[in-house]
Amino acid sequence: MEDSVKPDAGENQHLDRAAKRLLKELPPLVKRWRDAHSQDLTIRMDTGRFLNRHLGPPNKRQQRGKGVMKIVCEQLGVSMSDASRMRGLAQKFGSTAELKAKHPTVGTWTALRNLLPKLDAHGELKSSADVESVNVEEVASFERLLHSLSDLSLAVDEVETAPSDSEKKDLLSALEDFALAISERFHIQVSVSESPQDVVLDFPVQKQAA
Repeated sequence: MEDSVKPDAGENQHLDRAAKRLLKELPPLVKRWRDAHSQDLTIRMDTGRFLNRHLGPPNKRQQRGKGVMKIVCEQLGVSMSDASRMRGLAQKFGSTAELKAKHPTVGTWTALRNLLPKLDAHGELKSSADVESVNVEEVASFERLLHSLSDLSLAVDEVETAPSDSEKKDLLSALEDFALAISERFHIQVSVSESPQDVVLDFPVQKQAA
């Protein structure tokens, strides 16, 4: 019997029972990934189903402090944004057979990554009217997000006293939630790490494959 994936002591204290159960069942999937073809769609569908079964629908935010997606991605050797895409793939299609029936020309992960944003909840291509309507709404929502981030930056500058250790932990947890939300929604990988003196955020934008 294969051993379960064991997070380090710092991560373990933030994992709930569902997350620990996920990690216990993860090793067979890790082995499959090591042997998988780089463009294999079946393992990506299965990975999305596995994650959704343990974490719930991909449009449902993780509970604060779980951090399990970071551990899973490290074990599988995939990015957070690709893991998010796999969850969306599994939600839209019941199987790779259904995917191929609806989109027979899509045979690689690269092609599917480019297709996913154009699909509705049922895996069908969005109409041009739907796409235009969504684009208008998303522009307004994105502008609100940018304004909120700008206000947040100003609020940080207004904090005059150093936070306590407990407050730092709360801040780090909130930043981890923010990083996960950005990764899942915009496919931008945001990593959050704590050093002895500060918390460092790195924002490498993941470029779409041509």
